[in-house]
Amino acid sequence: MRARRLVPSLVVETGERGAVTVFRRVSSSLRAAASSLRAYRPVTSTQPEPARRQLPATHIDSHRHLHAMPGILPVVAAVAHDAAIHVVRRPLDRISVLDPVASAKMLAVHAAWRAALAGVAPAHRGLLARAPHFRGMAMQGMPDIRERLLATIDQLPIGATEIMVHPGYDDEVLAAQDAFRAERAVELKALCDPAVIARLKKGDVKLVSFKDFS
Repeated sequence: MRARRLVPSLVVETGERGAVTVFRRVSSSLRAAASSLRAYRPVTSTQPEPARRQLPATHIDSHRHLHAMPGILPVVAAVAHDAAIHVVRRPLDRISVLDPVASAKMLAVHAAWRAALAGVAPAHRGLLARAPHFRGMAMQGMPDIRERLLATIDQLPIGATEIMVHPGYDDEVLAAQDAFRAERAVELKALCDPAVIARLKKGDVKLVSFKDFS
């Protein structure tokens, strides 16, 4: 592998963290990182064939939707196409004036996705178009996630929808890896809430796996 390259910080010299500034910094940083990557084919072939058969990939997503950024999405789409992975997350959540903070993040991701699509090969765009709808940004870290989850289920569009959540146990193992801790326990409690379970049993929503898209 090539040596790691220095890329710009997400914080400008004045300490500003505006949405536009962050988006510009993320985009330029990822383009710089992408330009230093070698061709992905040798990387994908390093895992032994039996291991790849035992752990089939059903979809591709990324931490904080980095795969949706310019310079990254074209590579991800090419890898998914060549590896016959049928779903690449399309993190285009529904924007709402009722959630201005979450909507600011959504707008940044929407803009990044549109810019990134320009670099995706035409043969790979159909794969991206097959991705399910996406919801969840407005629920992340919110104390009323149970109510938001129920409302999201009630307002699901026709077709398949991925609802992004981050459930987990706030323990020593998690504390050593991630600062997003107490929120995970709240999300886990919401997902297991009797009201949510009862709502899913009404019959108008069916839980599916990414394997169902293959």
